[in-house]
Amino acid sequence: MSVKYLECILKSGLLYYVDRSEYAVLIDQMDISERKYPKGDTIFYEGDTIKRICIIEKGSVRSEKNYADGEVHILNVFEENSIFALEIALSQRPVQ
Repeated sequence: MSVKYLECILKSGLLYYVDRSEYAVLIDQMDISERKYPKGDTIFYEGDTIKRICIIEKGSVRSEKNYADGEVHILNVFEENSIFALEIALSQRPVQ
């Protein structure tokens, strides 16, 4: 695997307790695939079970909560070189 995302993964703290000598082995074992989403596309829906983390290479991602009455609350905005969905992917709980 290319080390294209290594800096972002290191900044996230994901490998904080891992010895530097083991980085290459762990990165090679990660199932990393690229996906591109059009602007405004939904990546995850409430109730989805997340099995992957996401690294934003270009653009930004907005996390929001939509209510039945049409109200929308923006929970977070993730910018380029950010990781999101890490906690929910590790917990294996559905998105709420």
